[in-house]
Formats: sequence, structure tokens, C-alpha cells
Amino acid sequence: PFQAIRDAIGPTPPVLAIMSPSADETDELRRGSPFTLSAESYDFDSNDPVTIQWRSDLEGELGEGALIRVALTQFGTHSISATATDSSGASSTETIQVTLNSHLPVIQIEYPQQDQLLEPGIAYTFRSFAIDADNQNHRIECDRLRWSDLSEVGVQVLGVGCEVEVPGLLPGVHILRVSTLDETGEE
Repeated sequence: PFQAIRDAIGPTPPVLAIMSPSADETDELRRGSPFTLSAESYDFDSNDPVTIQWRSDLEGELGEGALIRVALTQFGTHSISATATDSSGASSTETIQVTLNSHLPVIQIEYPQQDQLLEPGIAYTFRSFAIDADNQNHRIECDRLRWSDLSEVGVQVLGVGCEVEVPGLLPGVHILRVSTLDETGEE
């Protein structure tokens, strides 16, 4: 009886379900960090294997198989499609959304320490570094670090670099600021 029904309606596309990633798995996704795409598919017309192709609307072809590891490089919301094709050529497609966000750089001032007392009029070398979590080599180049001093007399530009020589500070409270832009222009 089932064969008669199949013959009457023709081949049916394979059943397809994307199993991973879940939203929790992609919340902290970073550019270039591998994650797993997996899907299950079944062809009710035959016991022949079903091929599954993966594609991103932003990056193109991602690979083939029920389980693949990928690393996205383009920021934004990706529509990732899995297309299951059976031996008769019938296919079905499922799509998920995966968002790859740009993350702000992290800046660490090594010297002076928070709330450290410095003597006025003495030369100091201030040190800092910055990490871009979205960049594969992670460190931001020193020439992209900008130092400034916010004090009671106003804002003073101290210099550019991982190390900045400060000839002497005036007495009073100073707030040091180090800023940088990552490769996407975020500060």
C-alpha cells in the first residue's frame, strides 16, 4: 500500500532538521572561532544516503556533511542554510540565523596602577596594551593607543604608543585615559 501511495504522489523530499548550533552556543561567538553545524535527514523514499550542503549568505559555501566545523569571518547576521538532497534529486532546505558581533577592544594599563600616588614634576613612563578579541593575533598595534590625562586643568594629550614618557604631572587628581580603535572602528 505504501508503494502505491509513493507512486501516486511521486518522490518526496527528504526530511531535514538542523540540530546545532543552539542560541547558547553562538552567544559569545568570535570571528575565526570554530563551531559545529549539524543536521539530521532521512529519505522516506529509499534507504539511500542523503547529502547535506551548508551555505552562509555572507560567506558562501561552508561544506558538506551531516556534521561540519566552520569558522565565520564576516561580522553580521548570517542566514545559514542546510540543504538535504536525496538520490532522486529531491531536496529540502532549513535555515538558521547566526550573528557574529564585533567585540570592543580590552585595554589594560600596566603602569601606573589604579589609585597609585605619583610625585608631581617627576618623569614617568606609562605602559599599556590592548587586545582585540575579534582579531586573530589579538594584540592591537602600539601606534593605535592614544593616551590622555583628564585633570582639574582640562584634557592633555600625553602621546601615542604602548609606552608613553610623561615629563611631569602637575599636583592634583589625574584620570588617565587610553583609547584605541579596533579594525572595525569601535573604540
